[in-house]
Amino acid sequence: LLDGLLAVARAAVPERIAVQPTRLATLMETALGEQQGLLQGAGLEPVPAGNDHATVDVAIREALVAFRIVLRTFAESAAPGELRWTCDCASVVLNTGTASLDRCSNTDLASDRFVGLGLVGRLCTRLGWVLTLGEDADGRLVAASLRFARAPD
Repeated sequence: LLDGLLAVARAAVPERIAVQPTRLATLMETALGEQQGLLQGAGLEPVPAGNDHATVDVAIREALVAFRIVLRTFAESAAPGELRWTCDCASVVLNTGTASLDRCSNTDLASDRFVGLGLVGRLCTRLGWVLTLGEDADGRLVAASLRFARAPD
């Protein structure tokens, strides 16, 4: 969460954001490696469901912070099982169920149900990214999508 607060603060000053071309699948694999113990402890098994090898211009440090917080939220909320993930050239989608993705408001993100996602929501707003979430009938996080805007030319 501290990394999230710092990322939001950095994002308020555009000169502090380093945008670089990278593969989102590589960033996701890095975040999954960092959160491996937490996910295993929650009984979640990350399973790639296909990945695009295209690159996108993205703020790498901030994207990793967002991925870590989203993964931590899955570990705290989702039922044990597979955590499927896929990437295309501009987004990463994670899911454990079949719930549809609904764009959440900042009020939804700031609720105490998913601590940390409010920070990710603010970070996304500042960087022009879109965070979309899906819950099951029991209020567990079962789907998340992070769509990254391309850097201006």
